[in-house]
Amino acid sequence: MFKHILLATDGSPACDQAARYAISLARTHGAKLTALYVVDPFPYLGMGQTNPMGFRAYISAAHAHAGRALGRAAELADDGGAPLTLETRIVEEATAAHGIAQTARDEGADRS
Repeated sequence: MFKHILLATDGSPACDQAARYAISLARTHGAKLTALYVVDPFPYLGMGQTNPMGFRAYISAAHAHAGRALGRAAELADDGGAPLTLETRIVEEATAAHGIAQTARDEGADRS
C-alpha cells in the first residue's frame, strides 16, 4: 500500500502519462501525492559566469516552466475524480537525479 507518492515532472507529454498513473495510485490507496520539478542550473553555469544576466534569465524561464509543469499536474489531479490533495515542490541547485532522490528522502516518499 502506498502512503506518499512523489511525482517528478518536467512538463512533457510522457510526464502527463506518469502523472495520470500516480494520481490513480494515490486515489486508490488514499496516498499523499507530491509533484516535484527540479530546476537544474548546472547546464548553464559555464556560460552564466561570463553573462550573469543570462543566468538570471535562464533561472527565471526555468521557474516559469516549473510553474506550468506543476500546474499541469494539478489540472490532472483535479479532473473530477475522487478528491485528491496535491502538494508541489520546486528544488533548485541540484541535478534532476539528486533533487528527486533527496526530495524523496526528505518527504518520506514510498520506495519501489
